[in-house]
Amino acid sequence: MTLKFSERIITVEKQYGKIICSGSIERETAHQSGIRHLTVIVVPFVPDGKDQGKWLVHNRRDKQLAKGLSSPEFSYNLFGGHCNPPEEEDMIIGKEIGKDLLLDSAVREMSEELFIRDDRGRNLEVFGSDGFIRAIPYPVREDQLIPLGYADFDDSKDAEYSFYFALPVSAENIESYVAADDYIREDSSKGNVALPISLKSERELYALYQQNNSDIEICNAISRLWEPQNSTLLSKIRQITNQI
Repeated sequence: MTLKFSERIITVEKQYGKIICSGSIERETAHQSGIRHLTVIVVPFVPDGKDQGKWLVHNRRDKQLAKGLSSPEFSYNLFGGHCNPPEEEDMIIGKEIGKDLLLDSAVREMSEELFIRDDRGRNLEVFGSDGFIRAIPYPVREDQLIPLGYADFDDSKDAEYSFYFALPVSAENIESYVAADDYIREDSSKGNVALPISLKSERELYALYQQNNSDIEICNAISRLWEPQNSTLLSKIRQITNQI
């Protein structure tokens, strides 16, 4: 049996071109029912040097296997996740989603998902072994995040409005970067598994996506950018990540 997180997330709807909070719901219920909800997605990229414009993506394969799910050998993904309601949820229902909520969510997600190897850090599990990697969170400030705009995603099983940020990251010692993600073990304790990072240009990712190779998956945080309704957002990402 695959154990799940219990988590309330913000539900949203679009009114007159604005993304409005309509309430909150359990994450699994939202996914099972196709109820539209709010997420943030961050595109870390190298702003200069030989790898200028390339994105940091992680291979989420080991996280999927740790959760008891199947996965291709390579499952490339960006960073980010769901937005949780504040304690005083009634204060935002019926109102446009604010910048502060989006920034808070993005900083939190990055502090949980992007790390730098460091012996002073926490233990990140190496899936399939008794080993671990010690790492500290990559430092991210709100003023480093470049707001880009919303992507619309609906595949009948999952419906989201996702706000995208770009994040320039230092290319120095980039080989020491590692991603991580939480999962629930069979004994109901929480694990944190290390995930390898790659540098890929958007062009490289699109070429992999077009191959339809069963050993390679481009997750929908990336692939939704190539859908027609998100073309304006994609153009902005291309401009920012290559010309900053």
